[in-house]
Amino acid sequence: MPPLVSIIICIYNSVATLNWALASVLAQTYEEWEAIIVDDGSTDSPDVLVREIKDERIRFFRLPRNVGRGAARNFALTKIRGPYMTILDGDDWLYPSKLQSQVQIMESEYKLILCSSPLVFVKVDNSLSGISGSTRDFCDKIVIGESRPHWIYVPFPSSLMRSSEAKKIGFNEDLRRSEDFDFLIKLLWGQPFYLMARPLYSYRIEEELTANSSMIAAKESLQSCRQTLKQYETEFPITARYMMLQSYGLLARTFLRRKLRIPSHPRQANEQETRDFEDARGLVALRAGDFFNRV
Repeated sequence: MPPLVSIIICIYNSVATLNWALASVLAQTYEEWEAIIVDDGSTDSPDVLVREIKDERIRFFRLPRNVGRGAARNFALTKIRGPYMTILDGDDWLYPSKLQSQVQIMESEYKLILCSSPLVFVKVDNSLSGISGSTRDFCDKIVIGESRPHWIYVPFPSSLMRSSEAKKIGFNEDLRRSEDFDFLIKLLWGQPFYLMARPLYSYRIEEELTANSSMIAAKESLQSCRQTLKQYETEFPITARYMMLQSYGLLARTFLRRKLRIPSHPRQANEQETRDFEDARGLVALRAGDFFNRV
C-alpha cells in the first residue's frame, strides 16, 4: 500500500480562497492522503465550506481562539498519521501532481529528509506572476549537508518531509513570523534533501504592500534568523555569521527597494513552466467548480 501523506492546512479567515486550496487537494493524482484542517480562531465560518466535501480523508479541527501559525501547526502535528507531511496555506494551491512526484523521490532514496521545489507566484486572480529560486539551485539534485546548514533557499510551502523528523522539531510558537525558517534550519542542518526543477506549489502574493509593512516583515524575519542561528554560533561560527550577513543584506535591500520605489520581480517562467502552470490551474479550476459552486 502506498504511504499516507498528511497535508496540514492551518487557516485564519481564509474562506475566500479556501475553495481553491481544497480543490487542489481533491485533484491530486496521488490518492493516499489525509488533510488536517486547523481553524485558528477564524470569524468567517470555514466549517460551512468544509462540510460541503463528503470525503473521509479530510478532518476539521477548530481552535477556541487565535493562537498563531506556529501553535496551530504544532496542534496539527499531534493529529497527523502519515509517514510524510506537507503544508498548504489556505490561500495557496497545489499542482495535481505534487504529492505523487515528491513521494516517488522520497521513496527512491530513504535517506532524504525532505523534497522541495520552486514556488509559482500567482496573483489574486490566479494568473502567473513568476517563479522562485534559480535554475542553478533547483535542478533535480540531492544536496547533502556535512555538519553545516545550507545556504540555498529552500521554499517551505512546497516541501514534502518525513513526519517523524518534523514532530521531533516542531514549530517555535514564540515566533509570529518566519517560524518556517526556524523549522527548516533545524530540520536540514547536516541532512540530505532534494531540490526538484519543476514547480509544484502556487503561492498567492499580495499585489500591494506598503513600505511600512514590508519593513516590519523584514525586521521580524531578521529577529527570527538571529534567534535561530544563535545556538549554532559556537559550533559553526563561520556558517552562522555568513547566514546572518545574508539576512542583514535582505533587510537592506528591502529598505532600499521601498525607499526608491524599485519593484521586486521573481524569475520569469519559461515555456514549459507556463504550460505546466496552465494545465494545473485548469484541472484545479474544474475541481473547484465541481465541488464549490453551491457555496
